[in-house]
Amino acid sequence: MDVDATSADLFTRWSNDETRADVASRIPARYESGVSDPYATVLLSDIKTLLLPLTTQKAKDAFRLIWLSIMGLHIPGFANTLANGTWDDRWSYTHLATVSRLSSIFPQPGRIRQLLADSHAGALIGREREYGSAFGPVKEWSLEVFGPLDWVGKDCWRMWTVKDIQGVQEEFVRAIFNQLRCGAEDYRWDVYALAFEASINVKRLGHISLASNRTDCR
Repeated sequence: MDVDATSADLFTRWSNDETRADVASRIPARYESGVSDPYATVLLSDIKTLLLPLTTQKAKDAFRLIWLSIMGLHIPGFANTLANGTWDDRWSYTHLATVSRLSSIFPQPGRIRQLLADSHAGALIGREREYGSAFGPVKEWSLEVFGPLDWVGKDCWRMWTVKDIQGVQEEFVRAIFNQLRCGAEDYRWDVYALAFEASINVKRLGHISLASNRTDCR
């Protein structure tokens, strides 16, 4: 991030600190070890009115995928299946605001240099047009058109690649996969977990056990 951490202005430094915190973490500060702030503690009375029972598998799946989306793992088409555009769905697109994604969408000035023609013996000869992959930093399609482990094209574009998980807190996401697994045969959730690990390091998949002590999803 291009911010001035040594500014003499207190408000500027405060703004820079908040900006860095927004990029570095999407979870409350109280989750971090060594942070003891009584005003950051969330009491049951604070969220009691927001609690609701999830009885159907569809509702449980939506709850789990919302967690992944908030943590920065974008699931194309997911937000469109929840409502008819009558609510604020910006939480599902926070991944586009990361530094790595913005630099991919908007390259730095001066880095783009394209030659349209070559000069040979004083004559300009146009270059042959080259086509790249249709997929880029912005991925969007209807839900489940491609599975988490499906890949497309010679570049093996998938739902999540190593670029898509930059800035994602890996251990926290692993805890989500572990805690929100429903039963011993929750294969659909396991596929998402495998896709996440594969985006980090495919070689680690051979050492990952999907066995979990969690036998239900309440």
